[in-house]
Amino acid sequence: MGMEFIAGEGFETAMIVIIASLVGYVGFKGYQLHKNITVIALFALGLSAFLFLRPFVSEIAEPFVTVAGGLLIVAGHSMNWIASKPCRNCEGG
Repeated sequence: MGMEFIAGEGFETAMIVIIASLVGYVGFKGYQLHKNITVIALFALGLSAFLFLRPFVSEIAEPFVTVAGGLLIVAGHSMNWIASKPCRNCEGG
């Protein structure tokens, strides 16, 4: 069995569902901790690119929309990770 299954619609749909589930969970837990709405906005924009924009663009534009959506999610994840770290120089942290 080769890697052809990666090019299939089923695999793509499964990956988007997994990504959306993880982003939703991590975003919710992070927001509870640090209340940074920018993180949620970046996650939402990235997921929106995958779910609502990518299916309607040309095959030429699809990789660019996919990368942009992924970068938005990565940026949100980075901000979430930084904001969730305990503060070493502040009171109580």
